Amino acid sequence: MKKLNLIAIFTFAIFSAGCKKDSGNNSLDEFSVDITFDGVLRKCPQFGGAASDEGTLLGTCVFYGDNLSIGCGSNNVYNTTASNGFNFSFNVNNVTHTGIYSFREENTSLDFPNATALIQRFTTGSSATATTISDNSKNLQKTTNAGGFCVSTNGIVGVQEIDITRYSSENGGIIEGTFYATVYDKPSGCFSYIPKVVTATFKVKRINL
Repeated sequence: MKKLNLIAIFTFAIFSAGCKKDSGNNSLDEFSVDITFDGVLRKCPQFGGAASDEGTLLGTCVFYGDNLSIGCGSNNVYNTTASNGFNFSFNVNNVTHTGIYSFREENTSLDFPNATALIQRFTTGSSATATTISDNSKNLQKTTNAGGFCVSTNGIVGVQEIDITRYSSENGGIIEGTFYATVYDKPSGCFSYIPKVVTATFKVKRINL
């Protein structure tokens, strides 16, 4: 539930932050999160948005103290009359400088857990049937034994890594870098989790909440 609450907060942050004005820089086109998954590159501007067949694309970079949520999405993701929407969030705690921050499984003992999640809408209709949530909480492998029972075994979760190459602690300061993550979709039935690789480059303005 904690992760889903963070996702909901992040989704709101995407579309509210995208409407913010900037008084210190007249060239806002350079700020975006450029994300690739399913073999498709999506350029998600932080300001103004971009039209696409997934709805308006927007990126964001939100800090709760030293805890970072960076990501992007399209406003079709929770529109029950639309399809092909998405929301991606990468949460990392204690981001205070440039450098590489990496982790594997989500740390649920933290108030602000390291977590990565990708929500995708594929069809119209209710959220439960039309969307798929992939995350990094566990890579659980499922197999069927000789007796026909489904036996579950834990595998190794892929590394989530964000490389901050430019850092600012100031509200409105520039944050720049790259990230990659492997998230997992739990299929129905007795099957192994399905891995999905997400990569991105970003140059964004920091928004302190």
